[in-house]
Amino acid sequence: MFGWFAKKAENTQREEAVRFIDSLRGIDQDGLDSIAALAWFWAQKYSETGIDLYEMESWLPQRLMFPVELGRSIKVLQRDRSASGVGLHVWLHSARALMYPELRIYGREIWGHLAKASPEATSLAIQFYQQAGMRFGETDPGRVPTGLEPLNR
Repeated sequence: MFGWFAKKAENTQREEAVRFIDSLRGIDQDGLDSIAALAWFWAQKYSETGIDLYEMESWLPQRLMFPVELGRSIKVLQRDRSASGVGLHVWLHSARALMYPELRIYGREIWGHLAKASPEATSLAIQFYQQAGMRFGETDPGRVPTGLEPLNR
């Protein structure tokens, strides 16, 4: 019974990742820059609480419910009609990709798209940091969470 449930959950997570990737494939540069800036914003927000999302691979096995926490946060942001939730989606799919090897390719693809962010993404991220009263954080489009680096084959 649990095998069936696990397979169903995996399929749902795969479908959600593919939908997110499809949206990245079809988005214009301004949209991609916004998503990259929001992903950086959330990385900084978590960093200020002592959680390094870029090193999630090292601590995720001890915090298996972290993706559920992200999902709850996304739902709250959606309810409040906040556009910043899309940045958390990046981290949700990244966490799932790091937890389940069969989803890892999707995490890598997401970060491959975000690597195409333009310098405008940096300007947006700085605005987001300032609006939230946060210290300046990450704005390197080439930075990828450990474990989701591009494959060199």
